[in-house]
Amino acid sequence: MSHRLADDCQDKTAARAGPLRDHPDVATGYNNLGALLQDQGKYAEAEQLFRRAIEIDENAFGNPVVAKNYNNLAGLLRDQRKYGEAETLCRSRRPTAAPSCPKTR
Repeated sequence: MSHRLADDCQDKTAARAGPLRDHPDVATGYNNLGALLQDQGKYAEAEQLFRRAIEIDENAFGNPVVAKNYNNLAGLLRDQRKYGEAETLCRSRRPTAAPSCPKTR
């Protein structure tokens, strides 16, 4: 997928969010787009989207449902060699996210 297409997707996601910007389906879109941007090496943009997805889902559901979001963010931090931050994130979310948290080095 081209960088232009990813940018277009991000613009469309933000535009469509409008009044539903805090809806859990928007969080799913942010999570998916964050993964795409991570694959393209756009780490700063991906991190913003993962953190926004976490914020939306925590407000909507609480901690158990957002475990996958924390796992995605921890994986991104690991890819950036921010091992301490990834480990801290996993340890702080251990009851819900520990089984799938990426290993730090």
